[in-house]
Amino acid sequence: MEILIIGAILVALMAYVSTRVKRVASEAYEQENVETEYFRIIKPESFIIPVKDKSEFAFETHTKDYGEDLAENFRQSWAVVREKNGIEDDAEVLEFERVEDNVTLKTFSKTLINRSVDKSFELEITLLPDYEEKYADGIKLMLDSFTLK
Repeated sequence: MEILIIGAILVALMAYVSTRVKRVASEAYEQENVETEYFRIIKPESFIIPVKDKSEFAFETHTKDYGEDLAENFRQSWAVVREKNGIEDDAEVLEFERVEDNVTLKTFSKTLINRSVDKSFELEITLLPDYEEKYADGIKLMLDSFTLK
């Protein structure tokens, strides 16, 4: 009888922990306002900010899913913000395509200038063209929300 009681308690505990882990994991993919010392950006739903000890970027996010066939090593979409010392030309949103490892990638780029600290911040959003419609709203949200503080 004691084994049955212990088993029931263990099953209930496992169900609780599993539900809690699933809820926390799904929250990571929800829309999120991100603020750094210098800029603001909204991370759209279906993107996640990777947990890293050190990153070469001021901000980075990516989708959970990868492409197919030749693009199986690429996320469907990802975005980074590079902090650069010095002033670069302030640009409107630029859109271009490039080929990497025989895979066509579409990129949107937006640069912000903070003259008071002599820095530029470049947002670069890249995606596999087959998924452009799927992530169009999220890309627009990131581009529109990327502003200096």
